[in-house]
This record gives sequence, C-alpha cells and structure tokens, in this order.
Amino acid sequence: MCLQNKLTVAGALGFSTSTNTMYVQNAMLQPLTVQSDRDLNFIVGHRSNFGILYYFYDAMEARGKLQDFKLPPERKLRYLRDGISGYSNRCASDKRNNHRENINIFEKIDEIMILMEFNDAAESIWKILSAILLIGEISFIINTDNEADVDDMKLSSFVAELLGLDQKKFVWSLTNYCLIRNGEAIRHKYSCEEALLARDILACTLYQRLVDWIINFINLKLSVTRTLFGSKYLISILDFFGFECFTYNKVEQLIVNTVNEQLQCYYNQRVFISEMVRYLYLF
Repeated sequence: MCLQNKLTVAGALGFSTSTNTMYVQNAMLQPLTVQSDRDLNFIVGHRSNFGILYYFYDAMEARGKLQDFKLPPERKLRYLRDGISGYSNRCASDKRNNHRENINIFEKIDEIMILMEFNDAAESIWKILSAILLIGEISFIINTDNEADVDDMKLSSFVAELLGLDQKKFVWSLTNYCLIRNGEAIRHKYSCEEALLARDILACTLYQRLVDWIINFINLKLSVTRTLFGSKYLISILDFFGFECFTYNKVEQLIVNTVNEQLQCYYNQRVFISEMVRYLYLF
C-alpha cells in the first residue's frame, strides 16, 4: 500500500496528499483516478507534481547519481516546478520544500521494492521517471514552413537512450503524426503549439503506463491472498476532484465540474428526496 500511495499522490494548495487514488479488494490494488494527464502540466502553479518525482530526484541528488540519469542539478526541471516563474511554494508541507523527507521516503520505497523482488525492473523504473522529467524540457522551434522542429537534439537523445529507443525515430515522433485516410497513412507535421501538447501527453501516458505496470506487478505478488480468500465482499471509495475554477479554465474543468454537479444531484436524490418519500408513506 505504501508504494502505490507514493506513486499516485500529488499535492494541492494546503494539502500535501490530496490525490489518493487506490482501493483495496483483499490484496488487489486498482488505480482509479491517476491524474497524470492533469498534474504533469497543470495549468496553474499552486500544485506540486506526483510525489515520486520529487522523492526520486532528491534521492539521486543525495547519492550523486543525477548524471547517471542525465538529470540537471538544482531541480531545474519544468515538471518539478521548483523555482520556475509562476510556480510558487505556497504550502509549507509541499514536496518541493522537504528535501530530507523526500530522501527518507525514497529509501523506504527502495526497501519495499527489494522486498517485493522488483530486482532489475527497479532500474528501468528509475530510467522511465528520468525520461519523463527530461521530456518536459524538450522544446521546439519554428522552421521556414511554420512547422515544429526539435530545438535540442542532445536532450532528445538522452530521453531516447533512457527509454531504449532509436533516437531518429523518437525525434521524428515528437514533430510528426500520421492520419489514416482511405487505408493510407498520411504524414503531418506538428505546429509548435501542437508539438508541446503532444510532448506533455507523451509524458502523461508514460507515467500512467508505468503506474499500471507497477500495480499489476504488485497484484501478481499478492495474488495468493485473493485466491485463498476470494472477493465476495467489496467496499469502493470514490475520491473525485472537487469543483475547480482557475484563471484559465479548459475542457477538463468543465468535465470535472459537470460530474460534480451530477454527483451532487444524485446524492440529493438518494439522501433527501428518497427519505422524504419514505416518510410520506410512513405518515
């Protein structure tokens, strides 16, 4: 439970652990609302990112291993949002402020992963986290055709190396996409704005897939318990986003607020109106 909690918790204004996202079914874990698509590139700067990114970076810095993972010093990374204009540390318990605690938490995670026999997979996990952080640093320039080109090829090569990808193919995927028309693949080039969005979606997807893989690995290790005791009884706890209103609001705020309205309406129907009907029948 500790490991999955560290992977899926992000901070919010006044709350250092605002996005707990798991439920337990015997010994089976399932991610419900991993906010990878919302927190890696959150539109306003009052949130820190997923805790594991800070735990990992601070621990590697303390161990002198930042260069092994191609990471720059002094937390100069966009996804860590530390010391970047527009992103302020408003919460004293913010993970951006607690370097020593972050290191201690990572040591505990390391111990858990050894206990769970992740073995060589642990190194791959750290490389993927490094790649995610570096993806946020990839920038683009406009070429003569008003299309996006990768600005820093060296940075892109680092990401490709960490992910075990062919550099040329990886760079191509950052600035190009294909549409299927009449059974044929038609290549298109991203604009700079589109390339930036695609870059962040890539980081989001990588993180989401990484968490899914880790949870599945843990479930496999704990599957004996579920086999023995079954899953006759189930308690589900929904931890959904609250109402949101920011300086800049997008479709995701519309969706979140609409779902909250529907949940509130459903709650009122079930709790108040059904109770009123019951009392009418009683009297």
